[in-house]
Amino acid sequence: MEVKILGSGCPSCRALNIRVHDALERLESDATVEFVDDYAVMAQYRIMSIPALVIDDQLIFNGMVPQTESLMQLFASFEESRA
Repeated sequence: MEVKILGSGCPSCRALNIRVHDALERLESDATVEFVDDYAVMAQYRIMSIPALVIDDQLIFNGMVPQTESLMQLFASFEESRA
């Protein structure tokens, strides 16, 4: 699973980055995580606000920072669908 966090480094973007890493660590996932701050790349996903979360090139959400537990459920469902 490839996870991208799209953001500028704002407080919400940093919070999402921390929560994503925490959720994946708790799940013992082997997912790769990339923080993308390139606005040209962000434009390709047509996001309306940051931060945004992309999993396997699919935009999942933007403009919010879910709790770690919600992210764990999201990642677990993606990993189950790939099995």
